[in-house]
Amino acid sequence: MATTDILGEWIHEMVSALMRMRRSQPAGVALRRACRAVPELMEAEEIINAAVAARLAAVLRRRYPALPAERETIAARALVEVTATLLDLAGDQPAFAGAMAAELEAMVRGYFKELETIRTPVSEA
Repeated sequence: MATTDILGEWIHEMVSALMRMRRSQPAGVALRRACRAVPELMEAEEIINAAVAARLAAVLRRRYPALPAERETIAARALVEVTATLLDLAGDQPAFAGAMAAELEAMVRGYFKELETIRTPVSEA
């Protein structure tokens, strides 16, 4: 993950790449909704989201070593879910896609800054 001084640029690049991917696969939003609506597909959606969150948790672990393991897992999952939801909304409302991406970037930057304030794991405090 990027160093703090280029964190905003890294977040912008990641959100932009996700937006491009979503635009190139417009059926993705409908498929995600179907996965959440059809019980047989819910497990597949959960497996995918958990795998993405696990990879993100590993990134958070490297960037924020003082972050307790439970918090990194929850933080990663929250970031995955919020990002997916806002990207879905941007796909539904293309006129607001750019503004939605900017808001997502601001949210993620703020959240990462919050994580930077954690200096010692809760178990050691």
